[in-house]
Formats: sequence, C-alpha cells, structure tokens
Amino acid sequence: MANNGTLQLHEAISAVCPIDGVSVRRFDDKDTWRIDFGTGATDQQKSAAAAVVAAFDVATAVPALSFLARDFFAELTVADFTALKAAIAANDALALLWASLQAQGEAPISTAALRFQSGWAGLRQALGEARADEIATALGFGS
Repeated sequence: MANNGTLQLHEAISAVCPIDGVSVRRFDDKDTWRIDFGTGATDQQKSAAAAVVAAFDVATAVPALSFLARDFFAELTVADFTALKAAIAANDALALLWASLQAQGEAPISTAALRFQSGWAGLRQALGEARADEIATALGFGS
C-alpha cells in the first residue's frame, strides 16, 4: 500500500505525463525513485516528470515519523546486536545514533532528524537492507 507521499508524487507526475505508476524505495534518496512511464509518453512529458521529481518537497509531502527507543531495542535479535556492536566501532554516525537511542528515555526519536538519518544508513549497512526494512516496518516508518 502506498503512503501519502507516494500518492502525492504519483498525482503530481501524472498531471504532466502519462504514467503506469511510481515507486519510492527511500524518500530520503531520490535516486531510489522510479517512474514507470505510460505508453506514448513523449520525451517532453518525461522531462516534465523529471522536473516534478526534482522539485518534489519530501518534507511537506511525507510527515516526519517517530518511534520510541525501547520499541527499537525490542525489535533487535542477538544476531542484530552482534552485528551492530562491530559496526558501531567503525561508524561514528551509527555510534552516535546508538548512544542517542540509549539515552533517549521516553522521548520520541524523529526519523527526520539528521542524526537519525545518518546513523540509520550505517545500521542498514550493518544489518542489511532486508533486516533494516523489517525493523523500520515494525516501528511504523518503513525505510
């Protein structure tokens, strides 16, 4: 099921170009966005669609989500923890996120925060895309 940001992107692009659909893997990385152009889409329409993507403001289309650190820790397995311990030693952004998670208490962690985004990239690398996606989905923000 598409989220509100994907629907907004789909509507904006389809207003300038015939499309079969759009796919957004990660909202924070437009290189992971894909447009499936409809039959008969002209080069001019495809250029207009690319301009829509370039101008699309994720911050207004996709609300910042948050989660509690305790919920994150509840999702970790022993294998996750083992992989993260090794990765934290080699990745300062991940180490800083880890320290923040431990100190956060009951305050929500915003997925829009630069510290989270930088650290999450390291976590994705340490645990692998599939496992990071599972955790993100369980926490309610997708990945």
